[in-house]
Amino acid sequence: MTDTPLRDTLARIARGDITATEAFDACAAAIEAREPEIRAFAHLDLDHARDALPGRAGLPLAGLPVALKDIFDSADMPTTYGSPIYAGWRPKTDAAVAARLRALGASLVGKTVTTEFAMAHPGPTRNPRDPARTPGGSSSGSAAAVAAGMTPAGIGTQTAGSVIRPASFCGIVGFKPSFGLLPTAGMKPLAPSFDTVGLFGRAVDDCALLCDLLLGGDGAPLQPVANRLRVGLVRGANWGEASPEAQAAVLGAAETLAKAGHAVEEITPPASFDELDAAHWTIMAREAALATAFEQSTAPERISASFSRLIAEGLAVSAAVHAAALAQMNGARAEMDALGGTFDLLLTFSAPGPAPIGLDFTGSPVFNKLWSALGTPCVTIPVRTEAPAPIGVQLVGRRYDDASFLARALAVEQTLAA
Repeated sequence: MTDTPLRDTLARIARGDITATEAFDACAAAIEAREPEIRAFAHLDLDHARDALPGRAGLPLAGLPVALKDIFDSADMPTTYGSPIYAGWRPKTDAAVAARLRALGASLVGKTVTTEFAMAHPGPTRNPRDPARTPGGSSSGSAAAVAAGMTPAGIGTQTAGSVIRPASFCGIVGFKPSFGLLPTAGMKPLAPSFDTVGLFGRAVDDCALLCDLLLGGDGAPLQPVANRLRVGLVRGANWGEASPEAQAAVLGAAETLAKAGHAVEEITPPASFDELDAAHWTIMAREAALATAFEQSTAPERISASFSRLIAEGLAVSAAVHAAALAQMNGARAEMDALGGTFDLLLTFSAPGPAPIGLDFTGSPVFNKLWSALGTPCVTIPVRTEAPAPIGVQLVGRRYDDASFLARALAVEQTLAA
């Protein structure tokens, strides 16, 4: 049951094949069995969530557990933002996403591990597919919880590559919506120009269902597009940073889509896109330095060395340089909007390759920063490869066209799985 997609589990509950309590207990059993090794949760309280189950009867998510990244405030659980500064901290209110999940009937069984302030310094979480490997970051725990069968869905955030990369490493689906689509109120900010609420699931439809419900929809089944897709294959200037397995995964996906009748054409992105990595770092560093002013003034000794270096770099960025980088980013977003009329979606890398061995490095966001800067919706879909650990391919869509993009992504997922 713990490998069943979210919609299928909800349908079984609605038909009476299983009870909501049985579905919850299956997830709880998976948590109890795997959490000691995987360590996906920064805080866990199954008993509290189980006691609240009767009040979730009849609600859209029927009491199913959803993994919530510990970067979102929660009134009934600690919220630490991955930092020792906030050990035991109890916010007075829920973040908007947390409140919406509760209203939909989700069981928030705990808070999942995040890197420090959703940046680079890793937590203890291991990759469920191979515990010797990183699960990625910064949404380490949410991706791991879904991949381990602990929860059918999870909530993360992406500022650079923190949804797409861990989903790829853990062999699940990750969805980063268009910038600003889901509310960030009550979420600890890192770089407000990029911070985006993202979703994890076992299938594209899981993410589509959860996103639709969070936005106030009825969660109607997602229908794959039936028409021939125009797919732009993006190798990009960083092609050489991808491993042979990742290159084979992307080229293999392109070949499969072409054989299925879709129009696949390699495209060269505008030259301005090559400069966005530097602009992304400039903006992120300055905004992260400004966003953590309180922590710098009250507990600088409890900030990691890696985050302290980011702060130092950010404080060295002037307001004028930051403004110029924002203007550069906005110009590139306009170019991306114009480019969007020539394709239905783009196909590219989710990550440089399989998850690195070891827990000290959560992997490079080299293939994610561009799309985070452009604010586009992105999905990673796991593909079959000869690699020693999971690899996904990334699909990129047009800004604010998320529902149509997900329908196209579902068609791609079905084609690649055939």
